[in-house]
Amino acid sequence: MTTILKNGALRGEIQPEETPRIISLPLDLLRRELIMRREPISDKTIEKIADDIFLPFIHAQP
Repeated sequence: MTTILKNGALRGEIQPEETPRIISLPLDLLRRELIMRREPISDKTIEKIADDIFLPFIHAQP
């Protein structure tokens, strides 16, 4: 995850800030889904976590 974020920052696609909480956010959200729902995580849920929560959160501001 760190490498992915660094590469995105180098391309100017995301903010260059790296904190352990930001890096772990997607996996923490997936873990929460597993614990709360006790069923396999759907592709749609993964997509929503990535596209609706994580990417907008780290996206570089113009």
